[in-house]
Amino acid sequence: MAKPEQKSPVEDAPVARQMSSRSLATKKLIDEARSAFISANEKLLHEAEVSLQYFESHYEKIATLLQASSDENANQRDAWLGEMNAQLGQVQSTLDHLLKGPAHKAELEIKDQNAAKKKKRQSGVQKLLTRVFFGLVMVGGFMGIIAAGHLYVCMTVAFLQILTFRELANVRYQTYKARFVPMFRTLQWCWFFTAMFY
Repeated sequence: MAKPEQKSPVEDAPVARQMSSRSLATKKLIDEARSAFISANEKLLHEAEVSLQYFESHYEKIATLLQASSDENANQRDAWLGEMNAQLGQVQSTLDHLLKGPAHKAELEIKDQNAAKKKKRQSGVQKLLTRVFFGLVMVGGFMGIIAAGHLYVCMTVAFLQILTFRELANVRYQTYKARFVPMFRTLQWCWFFTAMFY
């Protein structure tokens, strides 16, 4: 008969017992800050709702007075419009402060990182498609040269040899140019064509 596994007392202990007193104090501070932030956020949402209702009620009042189109109510309309602009200024000021905060900056950084990842993914796909396209073009060209016959294959090989030798000769020419070897390049090409001929 198998013995049931016994858990160590450390595993059964609550999280609070596993933390040091300093960690507990830090956690308490973090919890208090979180509670204060949630409370402030709820108040901010409530104030935003109140401001919206305030705007809507004043908007309806002003629209009603405009339909009546009497000059007697012009002072009242102007007063309400001033109150609406003052409230809008307060809301805009609060919004400006929030947009300067670290949370908004972090959100912008996350958006930038996501945009960079998306762009990198798209550029990777674009590179892959470009390579596949030109690979197929090169394979098709190679097949076409083979299908064209022996003469075209020989011409292609000679053309590739000339391009390769040209690169090698240019690399060596830079070195010998400093030493001033007369007719260096001409001699190189003459030996190359002699080797190709024989």
